[in-house]
Amino acid sequence: MSLCQLKFKSITSSIILVGKQSFFVAHAARFADGSIFLFINICVMLLGVNDVLGIFLNFAALMFLQTVDNIALQVCLDGYWTRSLQTIAKDVVEMKFPYRHSNVHYCMQ
Repeated sequence: MSLCQLKFKSITSSIILVGKQSFFVAHAARFADGSIFLFINICVMLLGVNDVLGIFLNFAALMFLQTVDNIALQVCLDGYWTRSLQTIAKDVVEMKFPYRHSNVHYCMQ
């Protein structure tokens, strides 16, 4: 067993609901979130604006909102919120999934 697999098993042992069902639910939720995000971007940002400057301003605002997520993660890592959020944020940053050594996985890396 590699070091990466040991880290993954130690992280998943501290989390109660880790399994195939929660894995698929999490990815389905991420897919739904991404689809809704793209739909809103196309409808509001591109179709709702008549000039080019408005499109650039909308994308600048979007970039600002995306940095808020990174700032929230950093605040959790620094321990400004609860200890449980700090532990989960550390787990998120340190989690590495083991790669299989095949041609398909090599191309994805």
